[in-house]
Amino acid sequence: MRRTVFIDLIKDIPEMIAMSPAQDLNASRHGSRYHARLEREALAYGAATRRARARAIEDDIDHACEIAALGGHRRLSVLNRAAWDKRAWARYLAEAVRQAHAHCTELDGLRQEAAQLERLARINGTTRETD
Repeated sequence: MRRTVFIDLIKDIPEMIAMSPAQDLNASRHGSRYHARLEREALAYGAATRRARARAIEDDIDHACEIAALGGHRRLSVLNRAAWDKRAWARYLAEAVRQAHAHCTELDGLRQEAAQLERLARINGTTRETD
């Protein structure tokens, strides 16, 4: 997995050029912490977007299963699953199997990537704070 570091543009470039060596050392330490925080935030954002995408796919799967369960019956309601008969549940489960087969690989990949990004953010946060 590639690690991408997002670097923010520095507004005060002229002031940094005119710094003394002691000020430069202090500024580089501050900049290092700033970039580490940006990297942690970018990793956390990447994890959150992957988790959100997985939830959206799961919602789409649930919606497709509900549509299949209704099967054109206007008497059945998506909101009242207790009123569904065995045939409605059979259609729901059959569609769930089809959807799971179609989306399983993508969902697993998104969850694994999110977990890896969260681990990297935690590792990055603990190692950078000790510096």
